[in-house]
Amino acid sequence: MESISRIVKPPYYRKIFTLNQPITLDYCFDFIDVDPLFTDPTLDLNKVYITISGDSYKWRLSDLVGSYVKACGISISFENSEKGKTLGLILGGEYQQYQRTRTYSVITQEAIGLIQNLQTIDSDVKALDSDVKALKTWLTGIEKADLFNVSVSANTDILSSPIKASNPPSIFRIYAVFDTAGVLFVKRIRGSTSVLEALNNGASLNANASYIFDIIVSSLDSINFQYSVDATLLTLIVVEVSALVS
Repeated sequence: MESISRIVKPPYYRKIFTLNQPITLDYCFDFIDVDPLFTDPTLDLNKVYITISGDSYKWRLSDLVGSYVKACGISISFENSEKGKTLGLILGGEYQQYQRTRTYSVITQEAIGLIQNLQTIDSDVKALDSDVKALKTWLTGIEKADLFNVSVSANTDILSSPIKASNPPSIFRIYAVFDTAGVLFVKRIRGSTSVLEALNNGASLNANASYIFDIIVSSLDSINFQYSVDATLLTLIVVEVSALVS
């Protein structure tokens, strides 16, 4: 849609309509233009019609845009395809000059700045929402392993692959139950080196009894587990929790 860049000398009127039914205006004016700031960009000006009071001729609005037209009163009609769209009109009393352009020059820099600020705020809100969701997940825990009723061999890695902390340094909270008494070890791996750390002070876990252990995990660590005897692992759950809330 084309627009008019102009220096306006009062009086002039800006009127905004929703095209639901024919419209009648009783303003006196000598200049008419479409205001693109308030006009639906899909509005077809060839399908909007202006009838000047006292004249039976129906003008297409596209023929009058940016024109000097002396009138006191107009009626506006439109085709059904344009129904429900918004039309902004500027009706002027006296203009010093006008120049047709292909930019929405009537949109002020202040309006553009406001739109940009709103876009920035919307982006910030979305980023904050993402951060809140991540924090909620972090505070409620991240499941790292869950095994149920599986056979394990003595002194053999229990997990098919080591697990690492998602947000190190953090705590791995371990819930373990075995059907046979034995010692549970943490296998801590850094590069090509691994060490075994006995849980429960190195004492055997009682058969069919549940135990909970916390271990600290750094960004360098990969973690697995071993058991000292052949057994059925009834349950092994590992949850990563923040060291700040553990």
